[in-house]
Order: sequence, then C-alpha cells, then structure tokens
Amino acid sequence: MSDCVPTYLFEPSVIDKLKLTKSDYSLPPGFNLRPLSSEDYRTGFLEVLADLTSVGDVSKETFTNRFNNMRDSKNYFVVVLSREQDNRVVATATLVLEQKFIHWAGFKGRLEEVVVTQEYRGRGFGKLLTRFLTELSRSLGCYKTCLECKSEHRGFYGKFGFEKNEEISMVQRFREVSDPELNKARFMGDNVNG
Repeated sequence: MSDCVPTYLFEPSVIDKLKLTKSDYSLPPGFNLRPLSSEDYRTGFLEVLADLTSVGDVSKETFTNRFNNMRDSKNYFVVVLSREQDNRVVATATLVLEQKFIHWAGFKGRLEEVVVTQEYRGRGFGKLLTRFLTELSRSLGCYKTCLECKSEHRGFYGKFGFEKNEEISMVQRFREVSDPELNKARFMGDNVNG
C-alpha cells in the first residue's frame, strides 16, 4: 500500500451521517465501508469489477483521470467494502445521480455495478451495499432510484423495494470493448466526430 494520503471520490462523512437501523446495515468485524479511493487502483477494485463484466486494461493514469472526472462531477457515489487488515476491496457498488429538468429539476438515482468478489459471496455484502446506496439516494433527495438487472436477480432487488415497471430497458452497443484512444480523446474534450 502506498504511503500517500488517499483522496476519496466523495467525503467519507456522507457515510457516517447516513443513519440506518441495525437490521438494515450491519458491517461485519474486520471490514470497512468507505468511498472509492484514489489508491484503490492497487487494492483490487478493478479485479472486483472484473467479476461482473469486462474491465479491460486500465492503466494507473486512466484510472486516475476517470476518478478525478467522477469526483469533480459530484454525481458519483462509488462505495467499496474493504478488509481492515490490508485494505483489499472485496465488494463495490455505484450510485449515479442524474440531473434532470423534469420533476422540478430533480435528481434520479441509478444503482449500478453491485458486485462482490467470488470469495466473499453469500455473506450479505451485496445486500448491505444495495441497502446503503438505496438509502443514500433517498437521503440525497432523488425522486426515484432505478437499476437494470438480469431477470434472475429481480427477486434479490425486490427485497429492497425495487419493482418491475411498465418501462423496458433497451440498449444499443457500439463495440464490445471501448477503444482506449477514443476514450482518451473523449475525456480530453477532443472532437471525436471529426
């Protein structure tokens, strides 16, 4: 682990201020719930995400640039569950706030990338992260929180009040793996349309 003082994606006090009952939120001994850190490139965060989907070859520079961009937007709340002994990330989830003009220029929450590394599944960590971010979304004033999931996971998310509605999710994929140079150009504000 680096001797650097980590920079967090959002203020850790946001987690401390969120009051949840013991039945809603119970952190097992030996683990910390905290915001994503600038140091998490080295603590297994990307490896945990790879248990969910394709991550690709993300360099430290790319990770840092994306982290800073997300932090500066103030709309990303990526939380990680890490082991106290070595700060290794074992689970993560993301809440994204979408700024809207509708609903009195309100915020819509979107829960994404809820994943627990294979070794730690079955311990309630996914439940803990889902409950926490759902309550965080409510406390931040979102008029609703949405998520997309595979049909076999509907029962899991239904336990937290998520329900299938009349809307359907549709997607249009442009390529399986993003082109790192295109992503870099987009991040740097270059005109990618020519």
